[in-house]
Amino acid sequence: MEENKIGKFFRVRRKEKGISIEKASKDTLIKEEILKYIENDEFSKIHGHAYVKGFLKIYSEYLDLDPEKIIYLYKKNYELVDVNKNFYTLSNTKKEKNKKIETKISLKKYFRKILILLVINLIFVFTFIITISYITRPPILEIRYPINFKLSNKTEEFVEIKYNEPIFKIYGQTEKDVVIKINDSQINVNPISGEFVIDAIPILDKENILKITAENKLGISTTLYLKILRIENDEKIQKVYVKAQAGIFLFLSVDEIIKVNSILDKTFEQNIAFYREIVIRTNDYTKIKLLDENFNEIQINSNEYRIINKKNAS
Repeated sequence: MEENKIGKFFRVRRKEKGISIEKASKDTLIKEEILKYIENDEFSKIHGHAYVKGFLKIYSEYLDLDPEKIIYLYKKNYELVDVNKNFYTLSNTKKEKNKKIETKISLKKYFRKILILLVINLIFVFTFIITISYITRPPILEIRYPINFKLSNKTEEFVEIKYNEPIFKIYGQTEKDVVIKINDSQINVNPISGEFVIDAIPILDKENILKITAENKLGISTTLYLKILRIENDEKIQKVYVKAQAGIFLFLSVDEIIKVNSILDKTFEQNIAFYREIVIRTNDYTKIKLLDENFNEIQINSNEYRIINKKNAS
């Protein structure tokens, strides 16, 4: 018998004994079809190694062959080979499955990287646009005294105020790295806060124009033209005596120019001339005393009080 031909061994022995397939099938109760599969080594057509080994044992004993040797040869040449094939197939299947999983993971990582790059690019573009719009816009110019005025996103503005004192003061603020000029003369600006102060500007004429310019490093500027009308000798000026005790909060605005806006650390006492109106705000009106031009007391009955110049009433 050839090493891998178990079927030929059965076929030769059956013929030596002069037994037909039909008789062998009848005697062993194994179908003729199964016996032919065995003799032709077509074991794959008999489903299941357990069935095959059962048939081999019965057929071997019937033909006086050694069942153990036959089954050993079957295991060696067929059953173990199938196991190895199955293992190889399973191994390849697992490899293919793992390869597909790795491909999916790689694709996910790839798209994740693309998404991250896209987000980074969008952030960069957005930051770039914001930065460009910030550095190319006109600088902010804010005047806090004698008026409360803020100029932003505009390159030029004209404001008119009436003032009744010979010396004019300006307190204001701008942005970092911005130069402030008054009538084209540069003044000092706090490099951290952007605040600036001009203590004494003489108001000599009845009409005075101050040009206040804020200019950044790119040469982009914001300009406020402040027209100051001096009204000290105007016959329509009205005067009021104001006295406020220390420790209270006092807001005092004269013709829209803020004179006081703080908690008093000492008694405030002053004769005030005004053209249109005086606005007083406080947290305790009982500690404020007002006298008119004839030294008559003006009664205050609330924490916010307005005095209208009747001489100048339209």
